[in-house]
Amino acid sequence: MKNVIFATDFSRSSHQVSRYALRFAEKLNQNLILLHVNEPIIGYSSDVDINTYIDRSNLDSWKLKKLKNLKRNLEALKTSTIDISYVLSNGDVENGILRVCKEYSASFLIMSLLGSLKKSTMLFGNHATEMIFKSQTPLLLVPPKRHYTIGENILLSIDLEKEILLDPILKSSSLAKSLGSVLNIFSLIHKTNDEKISDKTLQIRKALKDVPHILNTEVGKHFKATFLDFSKKQKADLLIIIHKEQNWFSKLFIESNAESLALKADKPVLIYS
Repeated sequence: MKNVIFATDFSRSSHQVSRYALRFAEKLNQNLILLHVNEPIIGYSSDVDINTYIDRSNLDSWKLKKLKNLKRNLEALKTSTIDISYVLSNGDVENGILRVCKEYSASFLIMSLLGSLKKSTMLFGNHATEMIFKSQTPLLLVPPKRHYTIGENILLSIDLEKEILLDPILKSSSLAKSLGSVLNIFSLIHKTNDEKISDKTLQIRKALKDVPHILNTEVGKHFKATFLDFSKKQKADLLIIIHKEQNWFSKLFIESNAESLALKADKPVLIYS
């Protein structure tokens, strides 16, 4: 059975998102792994023994207790036969998450969009938004909220004016099928009656010929505002974004569409890289 990994920092917002992670894993009939990474309290160096500064055994014991409590709480809410387990790792948070995702061949990584410091995401970004640029595992960022429906109305954003990446589109259609949803596809275009866009639309329709889907185009200039407005009109409960890699200079000065939408959306955002 495949694995969904939920990375937690034990914050209140992360606790709320843990229930979404459980329902998502159950919908896909995949095991759920609860992950926490102990970040070094001082700047990490391979030449420094962290145990000379803190009692690592006491810290690990406390974190393991938190993971066990979270597992017990989710087990009580479980409505299926999926397995719930936990992993405690030490080191740099982002690299630790990447390492565990690879070790357990995770099909999805789920994180709360807010961590312990609620304002930090909007001001500086946090581990969740940084993982957009690092994770090869599909990343599901979930704003903390008491109740969500799980993928009943999926909206995928593509760009018909650029190269079409069929792999994430096919993965999105497979997810929609698993969740019992019709795949709704959206693209912002700058002009109508474009032959190249018509050809790409036909290419997508051929690739999805056996999959229920709706392909929407809308003329406009401002992608983020138009897409979010469209998602509200469609009552989408899961947004899917295809993230294209940026070089370090672009990342420094230009906010990616995936990062920007994750911060602005009031619903879960799934990011394929």
